[in-house]
Amino acid sequence: RRCARARAMASNLLGTRHERYPSTLGIDFRKLGPEALRTYVNRYRLDAAPDAPDSELAKVVAKHFEATPVDEEAIVARFFEHLDDVDAARAGENDTGVARVHEQVAAKVSTTDENGSWILASVVRYDATSDAYAVQDEDDQKILELPASRIRRLGVPDDNLDELQKGERVVAIFPETTSFYRAMVSKAPKRGPGGSPPREVVLKFEDDEDDSGRTPHRRVSLRYVLRERPQAKAPRPPPRPRPPPQPKNTEPQPATAALPAPRPPQGLAWADKASGGPADADVAARPGGATYSDMIAHALKKLPDEHGDFKDICKVIEQDFFEQLNWKLESDLRKTPVWKSSVRKILYSNARFRHNLPAADKNIFTFSAYA
Repeated sequence: RRCARARAMASNLLGTRHERYPSTLGIDFRKLGPEALRTYVNRYRLDAAPDAPDSELAKVVAKHFEATPVDEEAIVARFFEHLDDVDAARAGENDTGVARVHEQVAAKVSTTDENGSWILASVVRYDATSDAYAVQDEDDQKILELPASRIRRLGVPDDNLDELQKGERVVAIFPETTSFYRAMVSKAPKRGPGGSPPREVVLKFEDDEDDSGRTPHRRVSLRYVLRERPQAKAPRPPPRPRPPPQPKNTEPQPATAALPAPRPPQGLAWADKASGGPADADVAARPGGATYSDMIAHALKKLPDEHGDFKDICKVIEQDFFEQLNWKLESDLRKTPVWKSSVRKILYSNARFRHNLPAADKNIFTFSAYA
């Protein structure tokens, strides 16, 4: 029996040597190393000589793989089951709550609680001695050093985000950006078919009103939502000192006259219907300065075909409205002027503008009238 089996294996091996590698197979097993090929052969108990070269092993594996029927739905289902098992294992291994390398986190890059003070970043390293992280900004790829108190993990089960209620306050990534803004839950998350966990929540963001004053509802992945932590109460201000007593028979001082409010601009000329804003000559002369929305419209009208990306638009705005821009940095770490963050947010949220143009780069903007 042993001799017969040996002759059969030799015959199979000899036949394999004369066979060519399947030309219709999309996977090239010849690129695998000997250990991987041997693992495949042993897993499926294929006939291959112990001293067979890598090229022959690759043919044996390719022939078996090509003849194996594939149930794509079952494979995909098992793949997701494997991912769930991996996530559960990682959660069990990481009871300390320390974020792993390459894990996306929310990083607070400002000492204030203003909108945009939290950004999306990925972990580069963690120093247990100092309890501090090095994270990479997902927007400009800068490396930031931050204490653990200014890092929040995303999608933590303890946050119970699937239990969010309508009207609850949260902090979430504004769509198409990498910054977190305060928002209110406008529609509680619902479970999917079969009771699957919810994946999205509908929010209304602060300062997101359109030209008509309405705040749109925006869908955001629950992974990028954080429950708003209660703020510490500010200390009570010291009591104001009492004014010195007025001497008797002294006439009271006259009150300071209030300055008249600035008069509204007269005869504003409005631009074409596409921009929906004031004409170029009136934008810079507007009392109190132009709005960011008007600055964007002004910039688009100066760009070729009234189309441009974020950098082109900012370049025109900086050139024509330098004195009116808010050059305060969002934080000492990110080094991003407040006005640029405001322009980016308005480009994605204001109904006057649109992006994701057909047959064009997704980051090109223009007026909504060209939709």
